[in-house]
Amino acid sequence: MTSLAIQRMRALWKGESMFALVDPAAGEAVRRMIGDYPENKFCVVQGWQQEMFAGFSPWLLSLKIERPSFEALIHQSWGKSRAIFLCSSLPPAKLLDHFYQIWLVSSPDGSRQYFRYYDPRVFRSFFQVALVEQLNLLFCDGLHAFYAESEDGKNLHCYDRKERGLMEKFAGYSLIKEWKVQMAP
Repeated sequence: MTSLAIQRMRALWKGESMFALVDPAAGEAVRRMIGDYPENKFCVVQGWQQEMFAGFSPWLLSLKIERPSFEALIHQSWGKSRAIFLCSSLPPAKLLDHFYQIWLVSSPDGSRQYFRYYDPRVFRSFFQVALVEQLNLLFCDGLHAFYAESEDGKNLHCYDRKERGLMEKFAGYSLIKEWKVQMAP
């Protein structure tokens, strides 16, 4: 199942930087996976707050799709709602700033809440009901596509922007493709 997800993600890669946003709150196995990850990794919360939030704020992992660490990450996270993936022309520092800004949100009653956009279950649900303004915040300039597992883990969902020449839905944002990632028995 995961080998097809790896093939699809490699086929989508157009030379941009690829990253994973990983959810350490998904459990100790995920925190170990982040700690053991050999490529560049960054907690979205930086500075003096990092130690306090590192166990439940998202982590940005730089993916090198030609390396074994990419395959290992997919195998360890696929179908377990542990990560979403993205393509971007932005450097990691800009992505960290962006993802930190959208991590803490205001609810209609004015209270502050953590937005778990990096959880594939939350991401899929949010994408279906989000306002255009909210999608504009999520897809900042230079962030081109998000990839997430389907609810059953059998498909790879690709979310892209209109200016990439893809079908229109949600005023320029769409779930553009759903690829099967599991072979029929």
